[in-house]
Amino acid sequence: MSKGLIICAALLATSCGSFPKKRAIDSNELRQEATEFIFSILKNYFDDSCQATYDLFSDSLINLSEVILEPKPPFSDLICKQHSKIVTDKSKTLDDYFATYNYIIKDYNQTILSIGGESTVGELLKEGDFLFSGIRRKPEFYQNEDFIWTKAFLFLVRKENGIWRLKGGRSE
Repeated sequence: MSKGLIICAALLATSCGSFPKKRAIDSNELRQEATEFIFSILKNYFDDSCQATYDLFSDSLINLSEVILEPKPPFSDLICKQHSKIVTDKSKTLDDYFATYNYIIKDYNQTILSIGGESTVGELLKEGDFLFSGIRRKPEFYQNEDFIWTKAFLFLVRKENGIWRLKGGRSE
């Protein structure tokens, strides 16, 4: 047996027993995942899918208005009544939303910079969080009525144990 063939066989034998290393997700991939998740939340809003939105909640939620961590509330009719008010004009679609409103998705660092860094909210945020803000109408629609409940269009998402979750938002 040739020396080269022996080396190849040895390399093959040692590589067969090894497990592939977990591939690190780069920040662009993480942002893309977060964006897709955020768009699924928005779709639930326009489909008036209360249970589907509720199922995306984290077990603990950051109340961005009061800057506190709260437990996930139990599912109830009250939650669905509030959910049904998110889109105030039921004739509007998700496409109408994207045509009318500007949105921004900020990563952890951008969010910390925009809130001034050392605030209480900053203590509740983690690397890998994304903040969605989609409440500003495009200039050509400034004179139009809002057709969304704007407080529902500012929220935080986080990947927990490999699953994207709706982690926080503004309260009433």
